[in-house]
Amino acid sequence: ELYYAVFKPTDNAAWKGNLKRYKISNDGIVDIRNAFAIDPSTGFFRDSAVSYWSDEVDGANVELGGAASRLGDTPRKILGILDGQLQQLSTTSLVNLSDDTLGLNLLEGITLDLNLTDNLSYKSSLINWLMGLNDDGSPRLEMEDPIHNRPIVLNYSNNKQVVFVGTNGGYLHAFDTDSGQEVYSIITEELLQNSNYYRVPGMASATEKVFGIDGPISFWHDDLNLDGVINNGEKAYLYVAMRRGGHTYYAYDVSNRAEPQLLWQKNGPYSDTIAKNVPSVSSGFERLGQTWSALQPVRIAWGEDSSKVVLLAGGGYDPVQDGSSATRLNDPQTIGNTVYMIDPIDGTVLWDSFSSLTNLQGDMSSSFASDIAPVDKDSDGNVDIIYAADVGGRVWRFDLNGNDTASYTGGMIADLNTSATEGAAGNRRFFVKPDVAYFSSIDDSQVIINIGSGYRPHPLNTDVQDKMYILRDVNGLVKSSTTPYITITEDNLEDIKLGELNDYGWYASLYSSGEKIMANALTLGGVITFNSFAPSSSASAGSCSGNLGQSRTYRFNLPDIVKKEPKKYCDVYPEECDDNVCITNPDSLGCLCKLNPYLPECEILDPPYCERIPTPSDCLSCDDDPTLCEDTYKPDPKAVIVPCDDPNGCNCEDRAVKILSGTSMTDSSLSVCDMFEASSWKEEI
Repeated sequence: ELYYAVFKPTDNAAWKGNLKRYKISNDGIVDIRNAFAIDPSTGFFRDSAVSYWSDEVDGANVELGGAASRLGDTPRKILGILDGQLQQLSTTSLVNLSDDTLGLNLLEGITLDLNLTDNLSYKSSLINWLMGLNDDGSPRLEMEDPIHNRPIVLNYSNNKQVVFVGTNGGYLHAFDTDSGQEVYSIITEELLQNSNYYRVPGMASATEKVFGIDGPISFWHDDLNLDGVINNGEKAYLYVAMRRGGHTYYAYDVSNRAEPQLLWQKNGPYSDTIAKNVPSVSSGFERLGQTWSALQPVRIAWGEDSSKVVLLAGGGYDPVQDGSSATRLNDPQTIGNTVYMIDPIDGTVLWDSFSSLTNLQGDMSSSFASDIAPVDKDSDGNVDIIYAADVGGRVWRFDLNGNDTASYTGGMIADLNTSATEGAAGNRRFFVKPDVAYFSSIDDSQVIINIGSGYRPHPLNTDVQDKMYILRDVNGLVKSSTTPYITITEDNLEDIKLGELNDYGWYASLYSSGEKIMANALTLGGVITFNSFAPSSSASAGSCSGNLGQSRTYRFNLPDIVKKEPKKYCDVYPEECDDNVCITNPDSLGCLCKLNPYLPECEILDPPYCERIPTPSDCLSCDDDPTLCEDTYKPDPKAVIVPCDDPNGCNCEDRAVKILSGTSMTDSSLSVCDMFEASSWKEEI
């Protein structure tokens, strides 16, 4: 199943939207008839395509078919958060709201034709719109635009699935994936005024676009039986961000497929006070910016011999960054310049990097708009390191030392904004999540961070020379809490085109004017992939009109110093150590001698450890005949041990991989033996 949230730009603020379902096959994206849905020459849906849930050919027409066409199938269940309570809306409950809450004051001075029927008042017409009705009482078969929202699917018992998507009209929709019918929708009090801009499209131009539920949706399913289905009384929670829509996170208990409950709502200080019903600021969230970052559930060490699920998120986006400043804003920021750790059940702030770290190394003066990259370095199920990037062009690392937040440390590990010397061309910003991969070889083990810069709020801007970065975390996988963090600058890096080795990493310049990185990088099989966007030369930086521009895909094979093929070897540890050098080399086993990185330096073992890591093509005798190792050496329990099915080589099955970007699909493969040490994390696929 494949779900696309689609929208149609217009010259006003009332953009149309829809949610459409397709299917992915080995050959490409297909429609309900198993016909190819994408025109390869344009990347758009074919004119002849029929999406699921559609009764007609809908092709590339946003308004036809899809979930919007199913909104009249059954009476709609529209819920609202009013006065902090989730309740089913009715005409009566909306009539009782004040005119200001509904935003009727926004029409003052508006001379547009309101297209009212009979003697219907505008307030009554607006309430009909909010209840999903036309003025004549018929179902309103339309949705608003989900510009940045990505659909999320949850699996329930009895083979039921629900797909969630938000729109800038202010609704969070829940649709049944089989029928496309709406299970329910939720609109919050903060966003009720948005309805005016869609009911009266001429109220605002496209450059005055209004936003609602336009941020990422995430979830935590406490899957006790690990079957991926919400059943047997298990709990599931949905976390909703607003992006440009506001400074709020919403959490819902969606354990019951048809009866959601409001779990909590947390608000920051709103910057848009004209077209929003501004809520009061929640305790602990005084720095919360526009909620661009997904609330990401992870498990961490917590308390005495225990662990806890928490939510991680960047502090949000500060709209003050919208100005096209020639240099980085270095004045102390008070909005978005932190990383949050939040309790998933009650929304309490458990820790935030700005306020909680007394030993923070670096100037945390820019907002964190992107998602957070968590790392479990020892595969115990608990996150140990957090990587984050801010809109000032910096990359940060936070070490979650132990099970007490008081022992956490953090610091800036890269500062790649060069506007102090290069002006606007060097004013690079990060709006994407760092892509983190761990590479292990006989000679070296290292963390690689891949990230690209780009002024995402202003994709048509051409002032900045954006770049792609491949960085080494020179602070090491295991860092002492007392050791200062090392910060990489662009002067430390090498132009990747030169093909030179470098201790700190590389950069790659983008080619076109205004070209920027708009999506997360991806590392797969030792290849790093970046996707970029470049505006067309005729684009106006101040325009919000449609501009398809040009997209490019860049792929880099990691330099030999970074990507080293895993080799099969036995680590043999002698009974004596001299300056951390092995003095015994058992040629009979064909093994390379190396100290075990998991053991204390020069520890005397009896018997010593044997670490066995086979390669796809050559199996050593200790793997062909395990008794050779078992009798003489104790196998390292942390080592990757791949049995040999074939005496002439290990069985390394290739798996087909499909990489989907928008409507484009790229074939790739992944070898079972193309893996990293079991004691660390693997490349994210």
